[in-house]
Parts: sequence; structure tokens; C-alpha cells
Amino acid sequence: MSSPASLTAVMSAFQSGLRKKAMRSHDDNQWDERQQAVEAENATQERIRRRMPGRQQTGASKTGDIDGAQ
Repeated sequence: MSSPASLTAVMSAFQSGLRKKAMRSHDDNQWDERQQAVEAENATQERIRRRMPGRQQTGASKTGDIDGAQ
């Protein structure tokens, strides 16, 4: 039979493992949600590009551009 101290240590380690597993699954869920948001944003941008084929991208500087120069 195990002593109360070792039983406490075992239970503590077991609960710690459960917490880590729960946090890992939460992180995985967050990552999945982020991936879905990125894919939705990419689909939206692709739809915009198809509707407006001649549209110039804004915010993208070209090689040799100087910031603030007009």
C-alpha cells in the first residue's frame, strides 16, 4: 500500500497532465479557428480580385519607391 505522501504526489502529477492536455486541445482549437479565419479572408480577397480584374493593389510599395514621396 502506498503512503499518503506518494499518493498525493501521484494525484498531483496526474492532474497536472490533465491540465496540460486540456490546454493543448484548447490551443489546437484556437489554431483551427485561426486557420478557418485566414482561409475565409483569402476566399473573400479572391472573390474581390475576380470581380475587379483591373484593380490595382493598394498599400504595396514597388521597388525603388520612397516613403512619403508623391
